[in-house]
Amino acid sequence: MPPRKPLSSVSSGAFSPVEDAHGALRDGIVAIARELQAEGCTPEQMIVRVRMLIIEATPPELDRVAARAFMEDAVRACIEGYYSR
Repeated sequence: MPPRKPLSSVSSGAFSPVEDAHGALRDGIVAIARELQAEGCTPEQMIVRVRMLIIEATPPELDRVAARAFMEDAVRACIEGYYSR
């Protein structure tokens, strides 16, 4: 996961479309983690369910290194979303 930019660097046009898409995807994963938490899932169950969703949604032609990095980011976002409340 690339280092986060400080809030002081945030201004209109400060992020690229890729960073914006990554942020939106991360926000979606956090929302899913919170929904699963509200449904009573344990952290372990939540991670397994989110990993399965990602595996199903990942195109097979995606580079294995990129797919692994994406999964690591997604799991990190899950954990942060689950415990951020």
